[in-house]
Amino acid sequence: MRALVRPLWQAAELVVFGSYQTGLYLPESDVDLVCIGTSTTPGPKRKRALHKLGDALRGVEWPMRWLLL
Repeated sequence: MRALVRPLWQAAELVVFGSYQTGLYLPESDVDLVCIGTSTTPGPKRKRALHKLGDALRGVEWPMRWLLL
């Protein structure tokens, strides 16, 4: 994820929070991430940033062979 975010926002930092960070996660748990430092403020620019990140996520070939649904 860091390698994906870095080209979009060089100053951005990904921070893990939630049950994974506290060590209270279960094997089926998700990992919560927040992206800090995108220099976006509430409003239309933030929406564009989310779309930019979404486009980048959709364009990645994820190296996994299975997915729990």
